[in-house]
Amino acid sequence: MELNLSEIVNTLLGVSAGGIISIVTSNLVNKKNLKNQFMFDLLSETKLLLSEWTNDLLNNGVEFCECEYVKQYKGYKLSNSARILIQKIETNKYILSNFNDEFIEIRSRDIRLQMKNDEYKKEILKLSKKYNTENTLELLEYEDVAKIINNYAEDIMALIKKIETLITKIDNYIYKKIL
Repeated sequence: MELNLSEIVNTLLGVSAGGIISIVTSNLVNKKNLKNQFMFDLLSETKLLLSEWTNDLLNNGVEFCECEYVKQYKGYKLSNSARILIQKIETNKYILSNFNDEFIEIRSRDIRLQMKNDEYKKEILKLSKKYNTENTLELLEYEDVAKIINNYAEDIMALIKKIETLITKIDNYIYKKIL
């Protein structure tokens, strides 16, 4: 069997081209897998922080009842998990662009809740002077105080619902786009 030089060169070029194509294809697949892994990790961490924030909101919601006196009541404050989440969102704004509208809406509700909380605290302090008691359990017996606490609880639950909706959207994205 005689092979001429042109056949050998063509065979070697074909093998080389095939090898280069497989390397490039492999690199593209690896790059896509790394990108998907990074996105999966980022979204998983985001979900975890959202869940922690929800727990913090629930704890803030029952804080008034756990305080013995009105002066001990601090009200709503931004938790560490929420602060970390906000920083993570700002850092990865482009990557998390599919969820920007939800993040903005949740953050807006959060800011409104913080401002309302200040109003609620002032009202409760006024009512504690009006009813001449600082005991939170005694204050809860009054309808106007109970109404303030109910409004506060409704605001917290509305924020929690938005957060849970976002967690569901992230889960769907992971399932449809990454896995």
